Amino acid sequence: MSNINTKSGNAGGLTKIVSQTITVSLGAYTSGDVVGGVQTITDGLYGAGGTGILQSVTIIDVNAQSAAFSIDIFSQAPQGTYTDNGAYTLVTADSAYLIARVSVAAGDYVTAGGKGVATVTSLNIPVFATGTANLYALISTTSTPTWTATTSLSIVWGILQD
Repeated sequence: MSNINTKSGNAGGLTKIVSQTITVSLGAYTSGDVVGGVQTITDGLYGAGGTGILQSVTIIDVNAQSAAFSIDIFSQAPQGTYTDNGAYTLVTADSAYLIARVSVAAGDYVTAGGKGVATVTSLNIPVFATGTANLYALISTTSTPTWTATTSLSIVWGILQD
């Protein structure tokens, strides 16, 4: 059996890095609030219906608040209403597409250049997309951050594409 990726011709897959700025609300969040609404991890996988391994997640917070998060990953776009800075309640129908959860703890952060940076590595979570090459995420805070700009938060996804 060969481990050559027939779609790309590469042995062992391709590494994909997807960086996003999360549009956040100004003002205080409550523990359990959605952060930024539904996030699309555009072309996170190789081709429609692709598969891969979520290797890492990096959070960059220009306000260095060390906010803890739960990040739910979906194989297709969630259909429920998930409003930034509103309570996160997973709609039953969307639970069928939930494929992973990643936790980012306050203790995962270091300060770099006045910014808070948390990287969670060695996740090794198998992921797949339904009908597109995109994955989707809902980020909820388990703390009470207050951002000073709508562009205060960024996330970087590290994915090994099959």
